[in-house]
Amino acid sequence: MPGSIKEAALQALSQAPEGLMALDILKVINQARERPVSRTSLSPQLSRLGQAELVTQDNSLWHVTAKGKAALQAAMEPSPPTK
Repeated sequence: MPGSIKEAALQALSQAPEGLMALDILKVINQARERPVSRTSLSPQLSRLGQAELVTQDNSLWHVTAKGKAALQAAMEPSPPTK
């Protein structure tokens, strides 16, 4: 699972095309991390992702957008080696 909460949330949502509720996102993230993430840490990150149009919320379900998938893919690409 990616390092930041934002990346982890995008990763969880990208694997759930039907969308996930916030508590389900939290469960997916915490199953894959050594250090658990709290609900109070996840909520502001979801709001920020929504403001950046990387996720949308439909009632209680969160969905990753095409822009969010592209951002996640860019974050997951390895950095080029430095000389």
